[in-house]
Amino acid sequence: MPQAVGTKEGINDIYFRDKEAGFLLAGNTIFVTRDDGARWEVSRSFLSSEFEGAQVELYSVRFSSKKKGWVVGSVSRGDLVIGPIDAKAAQDTALAARLQALVELFATAQVPVRVSADVMAELWSKLMVNCAYNAISGIAQASYGKLTALGPVRELQEAVVREVVALAEAEGVNLTLAPALEAMRKIAGAMPAQLSSTAQDMARGKPSEIDHLNGFVARRGAALGVATPANQALHALVRLIESERGRG
Repeated sequence: MPQAVGTKEGINDIYFRDKEAGFLLAGNTIFVTRDDGARWEVSRSFLSSEFEGAQVELYSVRFSSKKKGWVVGSVSRGDLVIGPIDAKAAQDTALAARLQALVELFATAQVPVRVSADVMAELWSKLMVNCAYNAISGIAQASYGKLTALGPVRELQEAVVREVVALAEAEGVNLTLAPALEAMRKIAGAMPAQLSSTAQDMARGKPSEIDHLNGFVARRGAALGVATPANQALHALVRLIESERGRG
């Protein structure tokens, strides 16, 4: 009789390589059974300390042969950032008190939240990184480390970052180029094996969030007269791949 797995995490995938040997993914842990599910043991857990504090979630496990398999997962820092939307709101002491109360409320559930003096810059910085990695990782189905190992890909990523920074400036957001480029470069070093969420969606045949990443940059750029050819091309290519798979 199959036994319960020793985890409180949700089970994301189960795959049996043969009649007896199976693998199960739950949270950040791989479990293995060698007796058709009668007993499950921990094979490997990926700790946040291995990824500079980021949380690991494993989604899918498959084998192409008896000795060759792979696991797909994601790494997320899970940062929750709140703050005043503009300089005027930043002077509102009542708002500051409410924000701090929210931080303390989340802390009671052991969920870290921090207050940023420039939350819009935080949001645009996140958008910038996603635009630089997600589409390219999805199109190539390649990890961040593989992307940045190629000079032409790095140049494309830098072009994407420059466009996002220019658009942020047009939107009145304080996002400067040198720190933005440095933040983008650090991602691959921290998570070289990571596949973007767009890549994972495309691999599963699910609609991606590309319209809200490079697509958003392309649309806002057109509205504000900011040229965004790199973002526009990446958005178009992802949408093309998605439309072709939809036909299949």
